Amino acid sequence: MIKRILPVLTAMLMLPLLWSCSEDNPEPPVPQGPMDRVERTVLMYAVASNSLSYNLDLDMKEIQQVAASLDLKKSRLLVYSVQLDPKTGETMQPKLQRLVKMSYGYDFQTIKEYDSLNRSTDTERIAAVIADVEYLSPSDKYGLILWSHSDAWLPSPTWTASDTMQYAFGQDKDGKVSHYCEMPDLAATIPAGMFDFIWFDSCYMANVETLYQFRGKADYLVGSVTELSEYGMPYDVTLPELLKKDVNLVQTAALEYNTYITQTNSPFTISVLNLSKVENLADITARCYSDFKYLDGTTGLQCYSRRVNPALYDFGQYTREIIRQNHPDTSEQLLTEFQKTLDEVVVYKACTDKSFTGYPINRVNYSGLSCHRLSSDMTLKGEVFYRTLDWYNRVYGDQKP
Repeated sequence: MIKRILPVLTAMLMLPLLWSCSEDNPEPPVPQGPMDRVERTVLMYAVASNSLSYNLDLDMKEIQQVAASLDLKKSRLLVYSVQLDPKTGETMQPKLQRLVKMSYGYDFQTIKEYDSLNRSTDTERIAAVIADVEYLSPSDKYGLILWSHSDAWLPSPTWTASDTMQYAFGQDKDGKVSHYCEMPDLAATIPAGMFDFIWFDSCYMANVETLYQFRGKADYLVGSVTELSEYGMPYDVTLPELLKKDVNLVQTAALEYNTYITQTNSPFTISVLNLSKVENLADITARCYSDFKYLDGTTGLQCYSRRVNPALYDFGQYTREIIRQNHPDTSEQLLTEFQKTLDEVVVYKACTDKSFTGYPINRVNYSGLSCHRLSSDMTLKGEVFYRTLDWYNRVYGDQKP
């Protein structure tokens, strides 16, 4: 009997102390309007209602582990996420959260919930979240991390040439149905001038077609020419850099690359791309592709993708082959001008010896950008879709091969 009474008495005596601690360290209130202005806000837009749901949990834990080293009075991380319920497999309610210090440590506090009428891959939802971030978190500068599955410029499995609704970034699953956002629609939804960097923590997005479609949307775009492993971005390494007002993206990308080769032993590629120079790249590429003739075969071309039709080849190598084939008399001059312009766009590139799929990567042919090898076979959905892209219309001009 005494053994039962003593724990009860002890607990009763501790109550005033616990109440006092709670009053001394109250939980931060959920903001009902704009928060204090900060130097930088980074929005992570994470569509994880798919096979990556658990991977997002791991990334969120990485962020919590490094949170104590962040100055959250000067910077802010907001995470929009949608995931699958680990017990039922059903899509959970999408929410916008902020990283904040609670009484028990750093955690994510929900500041807004969203209905499921719009999928997280719908352009209306993407635009609404970005507008909410701009309103709720006034900042001198903004950065955007796009987190999910992605497949370069390629059309989604649901796209047809007659579609008015186009859904390839994201994969937001609703039961057995998957919803996507086509790359051009995603680019069109991002407001011009708001973000100084867009970082794709997803596969295959360092391609010249995506780069050109995102022109004017940010100063820099960061991505990978290859498929990424399950590790994704090491947020405990990169986030302290990305939340700085004057972030050094080359340094941050190098940190991520070094983390991969020293800690994960996993294949990896990364590129930092200067969007302000992309029109210059389009100019010189249009000259290289003039009097266009389809490249004979793919022998020797460095491939970065699993698929064959259409495959993702190295942009620099492919264009050099086009120059040599189509402009033999002026090839040296064109090659020099092209390489100079390409180097102004690709300000940082790094790769391991192999891609995630096991293909060897020859660093001599690694330009930091992938591209499509144009084909005349219009029975392929990819060829039809490719001819809707801005890059195709810009560099092939009136030839329309």
